[in-house]
Amino acid sequence: MSTVTFVPAIEASQIKTPTNVISIGSPGDLYYFACIHKRVLRLEFDDVEGFVGSDGHTVFSHIEANKVHAFVAECKGEPILVHCQAGMSRSAAVAKYLADKRGYQLVLSPPCIGTVDLYNRHVYGTLNLADADCMSRYYAEMELADRLRGEPLERF
Repeated sequence: MSTVTFVPAIEASQIKTPTNVISIGSPGDLYYFACIHKRVLRLEFDDVEGFVGSDGHTVFSHIEANKVHAFVAECKGEPILVHCQAGMSRSAAVAKYLADKRGYQLVLSPPCIGTVDLYNRHVYGTLNLADADCMSRYYAEMELADRLRGEPLERF
């Protein structure tokens, strides 16, 4: 079964078994690993929740989301380790997305912090939007949410 977990950068740097790694950091952060991994996708963006009020921060966009989707396809179901600086927001969002939408089993055992409660909702939502297989489901979910809130449907 395909597994995904997320950890802080310090834990990721100590892993000595080659795996597939999504390495997330803010622009300019440097991370080193204890071994040569099978595949590494390096992403640089700040831990912010969206474009509004980002105040010059680098924000996760559809470009990074498409890189994640391509990387996951390249891994062909092999385990994936995701890390960011603290291992609780950006990396949690990617891992949660893979578990919720791509069929990966989420591993929450140490050195993972054991919860996805603090995941970055912008990262998760952008991954969902960029996944062509999920677009029709996404719009259906949005329409249902609007109806449940009693909001009228927009007519064009």
